[in-house]
Amino acid sequence: MARDTAVVILQNGVDNVEAIASIVGSGAVLAGAVYVALQLAGPGVVVRAGGEGRIVFGELSGAMTERVQRVASALEQSRIPHEVSTDITRVLWEKFLFIAGVGGVTALARSGIGPLLASPESRRLLTAACEEITAIAPGEGVPFPADAVDRVIKQAAALPPQWRSSMARDLEEGRQLEVEALSGAVVRRGLKPGVPTPIHRTIAACLSVHQPSASAEPHAPPHSAIQV
Repeated sequence: MARDTAVVILQNGVDNVEAIASIVGSGAVLAGAVYVALQLAGPGVVVRAGGEGRIVFGELSGAMTERVQRVASALEQSRIPHEVSTDITRVLWEKFLFIAGVGGVTALARSGIGPLLASPESRRLLTAACEEITAIAPGEGVPFPADAVDRVIKQAAALPPQWRSSMARDLEEGRQLEVEALSGAVVRRGLKPGVPTPIHRTIAACLSVHQPSASAEPHAPPHSAIQV
């Protein structure tokens, strides 16, 4: 890294900015999120299952800095769809609400979203998993609107019935799971203010026993940071 290198963090979860900043320095990091439906079809073969993806990123302060413009220019020249956000923390938590709340339940149930929404019991489970996240968010300085959970459930209902989270597919195929960065993070962040998170505690406990050992894991972690 040069002195002016910007590290754009695109990993899922809400712990990565702080973790990476502790190594590269807080002044070097930009936070971001990727919205794209991809599947690993085989070694070196990635299939895009949905529409064109995009990257959303920005300064944690919300400022439109020179380096944000520099990264945006690099993405533009590479023809990578992108958006600069002046409220990137909200963006990270909105994605976290969906992938941890909805995605975690599809992995735990080993089910597509359609059957989960069709059953009153599992629909309540999805709702409760999302509500645990909205309960801890105010303590992190990210209050969700009152209808946030309803909107996530509606978003899930618009997906094909067979849709499952990437973590559910990783579980099925024996790959490393993001459970500690998702449900594990919900549990950890709920402990400080004393917010109960029994659904995510269950997801984390059940899925953690399926983590492959480091020596047996054949694939590199699926998400990383990019340097510009």
